[in-house]
Amino acid sequence: MNDIEDLVRRTLTDPRRELVADPRHAATYRSGAARLHGRRTAMGVAAVAAAVVGAGGVGVALSSPDRANDSPAATATSAAPTASPTPPAIRTEPMRELSEVVDAVLFRGTLLWTLTKEGTVQHTYLGSPSRVTTSTAAVRRTPTGIVAGDDSVWAWGANGTASASLTEFATSTLEARRSLELPAYLYSAAVLDGELWLASDKGLYRLKAGATTPELLPGRQPTAVVADEARRRLLLAEDPYVVAYDPTTGEETARVDIGLGKISIALTGDGQLWAAGYGNEADADRDKVVHLDATSLAVVGGTPMNDRIGPGAVVWPGDSVLWVENNGGNVTCVDATTGALASAPLQGNNETGSVDGFGYQVEFGVRRLVLPPGCPG
Repeated sequence: MNDIEDLVRRTLTDPRRELVADPRHAATYRSGAARLHGRRTAMGVAAVAAAVVGAGGVGVALSSPDRANDSPAATATSAAPTASPTPPAIRTEPMRELSEVVDAVLFRGTLLWTLTKEGTVQHTYLGSPSRVTTSTAAVRRTPTGIVAGDDSVWAWGANGTASASLTEFATSTLEARRSLELPAYLYSAAVLDGELWLASDKGLYRLKAGATTPELLPGRQPTAVVADEARRRLLLAEDPYVVAYDPTTGEETARVDIGLGKISIALTGDGQLWAAGYGNEADADRDKVVHLDATSLAVVGGTPMNDRIGPGAVVWPGDSVLWVENNGGNVTCVDATTGALASAPLQGNNETGSVDGFGYQVEFGVRRLVLPPGCPG
C-alpha cells in the first residue's frame, strides 16, 4: 500500500472525517464552501453573554443517566481573546527513524509510542539523541491505532469495518501479552486503572484487567473515549453530547449538548478540556471548537479559530496547548487556557501532539515540530 492509498484509507475509515456518516450532518458540506467565504458578524460581549445564558449551554450534573434532563444545545460562545495578527510559524523536521508510522501517542511526556505499517510497536525516548525500540511481535490485520497505559500498550488492526484485532504489549519489554478479536469497527480506545475501554460502532466495550473477552456495555454509543485520570472517569463523545462516565457505577455524572456531530475530545496535560465537531446547515454559525469546564462540562469559551473553520474541526491535546485541525488540510496551535492562536497554520491534517519543548505530527511517518514562542507544547 503506497502513501496515497494509506491516506485515503485512513480518511475514509476515520469517523470524524466520514462525509456521510450521519444524515443529520450531510448538509454541512453543501454549506462549507459558502461558509469559508463568509465571516460571522462580530457580536458584542454583552450579546454573546446573553446568548449563552439564553441557550442554556452548560454542563448538567446527573445522579443517573436520565435523558429527560438533557441541557439544550449551546448556540453561542463566550467572548474569545483577540488573535495575534501575525502568529509565528511552526517548522518541521522529519524523524527518519520513524518513517513508517501510521499512528502515534505521547505518554507521560517521556515516551512516544508508535505503530508501524508492518504492525510492530515502537517506543521512542524523547531525550537527545532519541532512542527507538521496536517489538518483534506485530498486530494482525491492517495496522490502525495505538493507546498506552502505565503497564501496557495496546495496538490494533482493522479488518475493513467488520472487526478489529488487538494486541497488548508490555511497556518495559515490548513483549506481546494478550491478543483478542473485537466484532466491531473500533473508533478509539483509552486505558484507565489498568482497564481497556473501546469506542466502536457496536457501542462501548470494557476489557477488565486479566480478561480476554471484552464486555459490551448497554446503552452507550460513543464515537470517542478519553481517560480523565484526575477524576477517575471517562469522557465520551456521543453526538451531540460530551458525557462524563463513572466506570465504577456505570452512570453519567455530567453531560453537555454542544450541538455538533463527529465530536472529538481533547484533555490537555494541564487539565484544559476542549471539544470539536461538525455542524449542519441549520446551525452554520455555531462554533465548531468549544472550551469546556473540566469538571461540570459547561461551555466556558471558544477560540478565534472558529472564524476560519468551515464545516467542522478535529482537536488533539498537547501538554499545555490545543491542536486544531480545521478540515482545510492544516493544523494550528492554540493556547489551551485562553483560546488565543499560538501559531500560523501548519499544513497537514493527521494526529498532532506535544509536550513541553517537543511536538510531533503523523504525516507519512512522524515529523518533529519545532515549536515557536507562545506554543510551549
